[in-house]
Amino acid sequence: MPVLRRPRADGWTPQRQVEFIAALADCGCVEQAALKACMSVTSCYRLRRAPGAENFAAAWDAALAQAARRLVDLAFGRAINGSDEPVYDQDGHRVGRRTRINDRLLMFLLRAYMPDRFRHAHHNVRHPDEAPPPAIEAVGAALSRLEPSLPISRIC
Repeated sequence: MPVLRRPRADGWTPQRQVEFIAALADCGCVEQAALKACMSVTSCYRLRRAPGAENFAAAWDAALAQAARRLVDLAFGRAINGSDEPVYDQDGHRVGRRTRINDRLLMFLLRAYMPDRFRHAHHNVRHPDEAPPPAIEAVGAALSRLEPSLPISRIC
């Protein structure tokens, strides 16, 4: 439910509120979302704090949560593919580029998404009562479960 404001040509219309929240969900940056909605950053924060703007504030938080999911996608891309960095000679001229792989980011993602296997990755000691990490199913077996089952034919 949009925050109802006094009508102004340059004010917060319900459409501008929707545009701002949608842009914020896409980019995660208040400044860029404000530009997209043709509003100032200051007015965005002012509207968020306004009495009766609880729904707008909740939508803002939901938009930032959506934008954070995009960061996870970017982190996976950088961990797997690396990032391009320019290479300069001793005179400061750009002479090429290289791909830098971020191993710390890779380790962080492994611990976050596979904690059973990698929670002790920073040391080689496992508690004696702790079970070993679960085995990962083979890709072939997982793919075979995705294939459609054939219908049972009935012979009359």
